[in-house]
Amino acid sequence: MTDISAITIKRVEGYLIADDQKHAIVGVESEDGEKFGLAVTHDLLQSVINGFVAALGAFSKPKLSTGQRLIIPTDWYEVGRLPNSDLLAITFRLGNGGAMSFAFDRLLAERLQETLSSALGTGPMAPPRGTKQ
Repeated sequence: MTDISAITIKRVEGYLIADDQKHAIVGVESEDGEKFGLAVTHDLLQSVINGFVAALGAFSKPKLSTGQRLIIPTDWYEVGRLPNSDLLAITFRLGNGGAMSFAFDRLLAERLQETLSSALGTGPMAPPRGTKQ
């Protein structure tokens, strides 16, 4: 990527869905005060998000503590099985209306349950009423 020029972003202005309903336009402002939008399709947006999250990992050396990592507030979750798979998925609804899902196997689910029980000082946990399974 050394042959790609870069613009330093000072601020993310927000987003909107384009009139064609195929692109999200993410508005940004450069250090020079120039405002422009990045038009990205839904499929490519997922790749962009993965790229940004991977880039965050590059800043995690030395290892950051939990309180120093990217924290995204969530106000609800759903748990279920992925169709035609042995994997489970958990989807967290974000405060801004978006959602992020994570897929994992049974072993990781059991470890997550144990970790949450330990962190909360409780025994085995049942999902709250109204949680999709």
